[in-house]
Amino acid sequence: MKRKFRSELDFSSVIKIAAILGFGSGLVLSLLLLLLSMFQAVGIDSLAVVIKLPFISTLGFILNTLLGYPFYKLYCNKVKGQIVSGKFLEVDGENV
Repeated sequence: MKRKFRSELDFSSVIKIAAILGFGSGLVLSLLLLLLSMFQAVGIDSLAVVIKLPFISTLGFILNTLLGYPFYKLYCNKVKGQIVSGKFLEVDGENV
């Protein structure tokens, strides 16, 4: 049974999600860049670009989150939280 909840994430949770998504996005982009360079479709000057891209992407996502969090907060206050669905497990404050 799929259940839906109204939720508002706190600042640290939004930053953690942004960091995970940013790293994953950078990893995919770096693998794509590496693949394209193997077929000589795109030339890269250094392999360091491929290694640094996931971390640069992570920082970019975190920066966007820092700038966008106030707007997210205003939006959640206006609509009384966002509707989310998925798997949820409640944990007490001591184990977090």
